[in-house]
Amino acid sequence: MSVEEIKKILHNEKINLYKAMEYVLSFYTQVHSSIINIRDNLFTSAFTSNQTWKSELSNGNASLSFPEYTLQSVEGEIQNNSESIIVVLNNIQVIQNSLLKTPDKLTIQDIQNIQKANDYTLNFIQRLYSRDNMALIADQRLKLAKAVRNNVVKIFENSITPYIDKVESILVDEYKINIRPILRRIIGAHTNYGGDPFKFDLLIKEKCSTTSIQYHQDIILAAIADLAKSDDALVKELKARYITPETQLQAGKIYKLKEIASRSIAQVSSLAKLEGFLVTVHNLYQPLTLFQRIVTFLKKIITGKEMNFPKKDLYFFYSSRTGRLEKRQTSIKILIKDINSLKVFLAKVKETVDFYSYTKTSNLSSVKDMENVIDNSISAMNTIYTQCLGLRDWLVWKKNISRLDKIPLNQQEEFNELLLAINYHLIISKQQLRDMMKKH
Repeated sequence: MSVEEIKKILHNEKINLYKAMEYVLSFYTQVHSSIINIRDNLFTSAFTSNQTWKSELSNGNASLSFPEYTLQSVEGEIQNNSESIIVVLNNIQVIQNSLLKTPDKLTIQDIQNIQKANDYTLNFIQRLYSRDNMALIADQRLKLAKAVRNNVVKIFENSITPYIDKVESILVDEYKINIRPILRRIIGAHTNYGGDPFKFDLLIKEKCSTTSIQYHQDIILAAIADLAKSDDALVKELKARYITPETQLQAGKIYKLKEIASRSIAQVSSLAKLEGFLVTVHNLYQPLTLFQRIVTFLKKIITGKEMNFPKKDLYFFYSSRTGRLEKRQTSIKILIKDINSLKVFLAKVKETVDFYSYTKTSNLSSVKDMENVIDNSISAMNTIYTQCLGLRDWLVWKKNISRLDKIPLNQQEEFNELLLAINYHLIISKQQLRDMMKKH
């Protein structure tokens, strides 16, 4: 493998990372909202009561700032706290609306500043949540305050920090490879640098000023040290970093998880059709009384709108196998609610899998979380499938058959086809998960 091939690998890695940028921006949005929640609802005594404080937030076009602050007591540092939290929120908006908005223009300095801003935010949270300050929070808010803090820390640890660090690593490696030919022309052999480092530093700085390459002294020193290695040795080192058997295995696992998740996500349209059928069934069991029909007729004549009367729920039994076969009760409304919840959940599954697919994370705990998310989606779909089978059995009972006959035959056939398709999906997905667990 040549230096040019390594450059292509680094470029492709960077492009894949940037595809996940929208997810990273959404993580920053969650942090931003949590910090506002901390100010407005949790540490209320720590900040000024001035309700116009949000007007001091920038639109994200300002630059990052890191003023010194001291949080000795939430009660004794009200003004200082208020100014500091505005800086924290402004930094997040700068990252969102400026620095990460155009990832192809990101520089190493940008990434290092973002890392500094992230540390600044976490340090602010840590100081605000000191033991003394926590003692001032009412008991009923204490649990919520801890949950908010833990969520912010987890977002940084599991998502934002690994992502930003990975971007920095790729940008630095790209920089070192691109500046390597220049350093070799100026310095020659690595051993020459020690003879007159000041002269070489000056020549390198002048060369950077006449080209598009930024001058990063620390990284350049590392690149100079790399001159002691041959091109082949450097390529081998970078190849081992980005194409190890572990990362290949992990990438393969991510790909399989994405494949399984994509099949689940594709069932959203089927779930929507199932919901339509359930609404049809529900309406069949809501006959209007004479009085309701008269009121509905009059309202439509006068206002042109339908009259909506409260609808009773329909309960039915279905068979559930949990160690042993047993009968359980559910209802149409519960089933519709579960379908809507699963559709929302599947949207989250797509976001999760896409993020880890693009970033090729090697965080085993994160991958395990992703496996659990997919497993939960399959479990929820399996429950809906089982309950729909119970509904189908209930509809053909003798007392229900007359109403079933009112449902158009094509809708009944589509209902059966939807159940077959979901069952097929569940069989395939469960088998793929089992096979993947054996291989990995």
